[in-house]
Amino acid sequence: KGNSLALNNKASQKILNDLPFSFDLSGGGLYERKDEVAWLNPACHEVLCYAWKSRVKVHFAGVTLATLKGRNWVPHPHLAFQKSPNDSIDRIELSKEMALELLRLGDPKIVDKGWKIAAYKGFGFGLMKCLGNRNNNYYPKNWRLRM
Repeated sequence: KGNSLALNNKASQKILNDLPFSFDLSGGGLYERKDEVAWLNPACHEVLCYAWKSRVKVHFAGVTLATLKGRNWVPHPHLAFQKSPNDSIDRIELSKEMALELLRLGDPKIVDKGWKIAAYKGFGFGLMKCLGNRNNNYYPKNWRLRM
């Protein structure tokens, strides 16, 4: 394995079926990096292949979609920041107090179920997995507010 591995259609389809959301991959492909899956458009793929042939170490390429945690794929936190949000993940508009609680790694009370993008004034900033009676906050710990 090199820095990244292009996945064939069968492997890509299996990972897409395991993701908790859908993603339009038209014009590009899935690439595996350790325990992450990224999307890369074809033009960038050519540049990446040239870099590898030239023995240039590539630290980051593509858009990370999900990270493998145990046997489940967890959406990458950067997906919450998309300018044009993914329609397959519901957005939940939070009050200022609830948004600050989420940013402090708290557990704002949401009764819906499933993956949600937390938003404040239309700006998505975090991911939550709502389970009905509680929520799992997927806002990265090293990004949290300390007040």
